[in-house]
Amino acid sequence: MGTGSPDDWPLPEHPQLRGLAEELEAARRVAEIFDAKWRLVYISRELASVIGAVDPRPFLGLSSVQRDLEHPEIWGFTPDALRAWWKSEVPYMRSTLEPGTEDFSRAFGGAADAAAAVEPEEVPLGWGLRMEFRHSERLRYSGTQQLVTLRLNDTDGGFLGALRLSWPALSGSVTGLLSRGDVGMYERLAQKADPARRPAAVLFVDLEASGEIAKTLPSTAYFQLIRDLTTIVDDSVAACTGIVGKHAGDGASAFFLAEDFDRSETAAAVAAVRAARTITDGVGGMRTASGAPIAVNTGIHWGSMLVIGQVVTSGRLEVTALGDEVNEAARIQDVAEGGTILASKHLLERIPEERAAELGIDSSGLTYRTLAQLEGAGDKAVRDAGAIPVAPI
Repeated sequence: MGTGSPDDWPLPEHPQLRGLAEELEAARRVAEIFDAKWRLVYISRELASVIGAVDPRPFLGLSSVQRDLEHPEIWGFTPDALRAWWKSEVPYMRSTLEPGTEDFSRAFGGAADAAAAVEPEEVPLGWGLRMEFRHSERLRYSGTQQLVTLRLNDTDGGFLGALRLSWPALSGSVTGLLSRGDVGMYERLAQKADPARRPAAVLFVDLEASGEIAKTLPSTAYFQLIRDLTTIVDDSVAACTGIVGKHAGDGASAFFLAEDFDRSETAAAVAAVRAARTITDGVGGMRTASGAPIAVNTGIHWGSMLVIGQVVTSGRLEVTALGDEVNEAARIQDVAEGGTILASKHLLERIPEERAAELGIDSSGLTYRTLAQLEGAGDKAVRDAGAIPVAPI
């Protein structure tokens, strides 16, 4: 095996297979390549990430049969999937591997006798297979996956090996909907698979007087308004390198993790302020049925002790945060009114004076008041966050 990538990711030695692997790496595909003897010679970084493998080398040189027999916990095949795979793949392997040879024995191992009884079939240009995978703590996917395998030929037309690509078995229309999302935020979501303590700025935003606005609009018009508002919030958060949290009716939350800014708490806090400003500006052009402008109220806070990670179910993929500071941020937003952005002292003091000036904030001139001192602070706000100093920005 060669190692021709900057971080020593193993690539095939054969020049044609190596070139293909380099293209797959550049395209960030979930892929694997087998040589003419059906040995794994390449596993993409993306596939390694999916199966939770830091190093693909333990699997290289193995046939897919050996791999599945020796490492069943890694690949997560269900019994039905394994039977379907055997029926689909082994006839093609048999066409290039002769029973009784060392290559045959190495490829099939303890299943050699069963494989020898399979009638060989010529390897076609390509074939597909849907397989079910079971979820495990290590496996980053589950459910139905679509596999497509393509025959690879050398310059003389001889069998060189096979390329296998896989992806979730989603229709083109569903994939098209997903592609409308922000790729950068999807990447950040993917990196938060495991819950961990992650310092972050927390933003909550909510439409002011939403109940009254809803009464003045037809339901379809109010739905459109909320959809437009949601688009503004999500686009603003994504543009500022944040992660959108939960949407609840006419409100939303977002997180700006220090680890997404080279662990800079200052940069994360600045990003949260920029996002809040962008949301406020974006909503400024929206109007109610009577032509009155609408406003959103925003609360921004810093969370040093947040536990943040993915929540993935059959119905959703999201990142959520748990910790007192999340509730405190929500209460700060509850007290904001008149289209105000209220930011906590905990957040603003993470922004140096020169950076604050770039945001139009006079750090030395700010006057903080505790949330409990503000007019409109309800019992819940006082109970959960009454002692937190805040200032409008």
